[in-house]
Amino acid sequence: MVPTGGPVYVVQANDNLSAIAAAHGLSLARLEELNPQAGHPPGNFGTIFPGDRINLSGAAPSSTPVTGPRYDTVAPTENLSVIASRHGLSLSQIEGLNPSAGHPAGNFGNVWPGDRIRVS
Repeated sequence: MVPTGGPVYVVQANDNLSAIAAAHGLSLARLEELNPQAGHPPGNFGTIFPGDRINLSGAAPSSTPVTGPRYDTVAPTENLSVIASRHGLSLSQIEGLNPSAGHPAGNFGNVWPGDRIRVS
């Protein structure tokens, strides 16, 4: 589950949760408590990837619908099937939303870490 309410930090290359916590005035324990979904697999807080979204607020996630397109960022070892599953979509739905995804464009089996993938 990706945090949707309150301030969110998008993980950048070379980030770790300790540095993110310190930069935002939170203890590491509090940041982990706010983000049980963080890590790969979830709960493995030592492994985060660029593009992961980290909740910085103690507020419960909002139930307000997100308007406009939403995107996910391909993390190392991910492919479109993983991203589709994470967002409750089929592979064909992800491909339909991203006709130019892949390298070269349209080669859906070849996405790279850092590629932005539309998920809504």
